[in-house]
Amino acid sequence: GQQNGGGGRQQNQAPAAVPTADELAVCKGGWADSHTHIDMILDMEKIFNGKSEELFAHWPKNVECVINVCCFQESLPWFEEWRRLVDNGGGDARVFWTYGCHPHAAAFYDEYWEARIVEAMSHPRCVAWGECGLDFFKNKSPRDAQMKAFTRQLTLAVAMNKPIVIHSRAADECIVQVLKEHVPPTHKIHMHCWTDSTRVMKELLTHFSNLYFGFTGCITFGNNTHTEDTVITCPLDRLLLETDGPFMAPKPYRGARAHPGMIGLVAKRVAEIKGVDVETVVSVTRANTRDMYGV
Repeated sequence: GQQNGGGGRQQNQAPAAVPTADELAVCKGGWADSHTHIDMILDMEKIFNGKSEELFAHWPKNVECVINVCCFQESLPWFEEWRRLVDNGGGDARVFWTYGCHPHAAAFYDEYWEARIVEAMSHPRCVAWGECGLDFFKNKSPRDAQMKAFTRQLTLAVAMNKPIVIHSRAADECIVQVLKEHVPPTHKIHMHCWTDSTRVMKELLTHFSNLYFGFTGCITFGNNTHTEDTVITCPLDRLLLETDGPFMAPKPYRGARAHPGMIGLVAKRVAEIKGVDVETVVSVTRANTRDMYGV
């Protein structure tokens, strides 16, 4: 996931084509978006009441489950508002959340922020810790601060038996070392928006029996044989679909605001690369999301 202050991999280049729900309904099955940032989408849509159902009205009916990833301090007001809605019998039942400290914000990770994350973990709608990790590409926080925040969060997530969402960019070898040192091999791990080494992918899949790799709309960008190789290498039963909305909208809507209604286009590309039916991709990845997050 990205954030202003954290900087997105792809800046949203509005105006761009806004697809209709019918155009996005590329299959019949219900799907899960295993990684998106509803708080950022709500902010961009100027919806300040936390009522994500206003967004769902414009998306295909296929959207069954959304994992909303809160990972910056700016996410906290949205998180608190949505928790209040849920605790009072409101809030969209299809939305679950995670909370953690993104590596871009690691320099700001302190006892207060950690305490809020720990508190959030006890809520039944909070299904994981993250995203957290290492980003040695942008280095928006010093590497020592990233490492300190990452290892601390891994330790707490394991102690609380919460699944972990990992952000890794240009930090493959270090990520593998840290995960092996701090996380049991049976712990549930989601490697978010994987675009890196197939060798490291194989190593992680072998060592961690409940680890999944997420793929976003970036797999639809151009003829990238490396990206295709990562999709081919990842077994379908260890693969998750993501939009990372509002970032990285898939083709043909690149530059538009990504959202969970676009998951079908990611599934379609996975199906093309793997040579399987899109309904199979949607069905298996929906089951994978249940296994990873319990929803």
